[in-house]
Amino acid sequence: MANSAPHITFTVRGRTPNLVLATAASVVCFWAWNVVATLGARYTQQLHLSPATTGVLVAMPVFVGSLGRIIVGTLTERFGGRVMFTFVLLATVGPVLLVVLGGTIESFILVLIAGLLLGVAGTVFAVGIPSVPGTNRPDAGSPPGFSAQGWVAPPLRPFSIPGWWPRSATSPRTF
Repeated sequence: MANSAPHITFTVRGRTPNLVLATAASVVCFWAWNVVATLGARYTQQLHLSPATTGVLVAMPVFVGSLGRIIVGTLTERFGGRVMFTFVLLATVGPVLLVVLGGTIESFILVLIAGLLLGVAGTVFAVGIPSVPGTNRPDAGSPPGFSAQGWVAPPLRPFSIPGWWPRSATSPRTF
């Protein structure tokens, strides 16, 4: 006797671009959200930070991102995923540049402020799932889960941050 389960076909015509863009935006935001944590050990040495101060610095984006999801999730329901993805991505650019500037001029306060502002990138969770509507059917898997695959960014982060690679004493300062 053949399999008696009904064959269900599921197409996401027109939704695939949303899924791809949501995944790409999530990767970028997750990368930015965790950039301070990646550079935490470097900042500890460079800025002569205590372990407690390093902990505050690394926790700042996570804390703000966790609380900000409530606000951004509400705004996503009101304005939609496209508007909020654009907002979150644009709001992430400045803080990433502040991290670079803070590291260059060795300013703990500037890096801390950048970490606080980078919390906005952590709100991408609240934007990603609602921005791929109609693709989350129980019988079809969970495409919004693919947009959450932005977590592939953390392992790639060390390879994409200038100055992370070991330098010789004569190499120019890249960071």
